[in-house]
This record gives sequence, C-alpha cells and structure tokens, in this order.
Amino acid sequence: RLMLASSADAVKVAAKTKNDFEVYMLTSVDKQSLVCEDNQIPFIFTIIYDLFPLDIIWYLHNNDDGFIMGRWGVKDESMGLEPFVYEKCLENNKSYTFHIFDTYGDGICCDWGVGTYSMKFDDKTVLNDNFKVD
Repeated sequence: RLMLASSADAVKVAAKTKNDFEVYMLTSVDKQSLVCEDNQIPFIFTIIYDLFPLDIIWYLHNNDDGFIMGRWGVKDESMGLEPFVYEKCLENNKSYTFHIFDTYGDGICCDWGVGTYSMKFDDKTVLNDNFKVD
C-alpha cells in the first residue's frame, strides 16, 4: 500500500512493506513526459505483467473522488512480459492510495515470468517492485 500527498512544490510518499514504514519527501521537477495543467501532477504507472497477467489487479483512488484508474490484468496472456504504461494527470494537493495485488497469491515475479512495475509521480520514481525510490 502506498500513500501520496502533494502540495504545490513537493510530494510526500509513505510506503508500507511487510515490516517497515518509510516516508519520503520528493520535490517537484521541471521535466515532464505527461503535460498537465498547473494544478495537476503527472502520474505514470508502468507494469510488465508476468506470464499470468489476469491475476494482477492494480488501482489508484483518493478519498474525495474514489476510483481514479486501474486495471485487472490483460486478457491475452501472450501479452505478459510486455510493458504497459498508464498515465494520468492528478489533481495537486490531494492524497492518493495505490493498491496492487496478485489474486492467485504468487506475486508478479520469479517462477512465473519476471514481471515488474514502477510508479512515477511528478517524474520521480516513488515506488517500484523492489521498493526503491529516486
């Protein structure tokens, strides 16, 4: 689970793993791949599904507006191990929660294909499958 809170010039990220809770403050950058309005920040989620992409569910929501975006895998399992990029301009000064899970319970890597994912918020990596950030 990942919590994001933004302001005009920074984003605070809180990531909870099995036993740890980490908080990061990321500042705004000028370079953007997704052009957003002044009151918005680009959100980019990239995922390479494993060999069983229908098992993977991810979504982004906030408490004000509810569901923002998400996906339940891809229907064609031959599309596993290909990158999919999802982009959206998000309103600034709101908190967002991101969820990703595998319905089968075996994760998206290793024995069933090396799936990976990463999330960028305002062109900074805020989460990836190794829980590493910029």
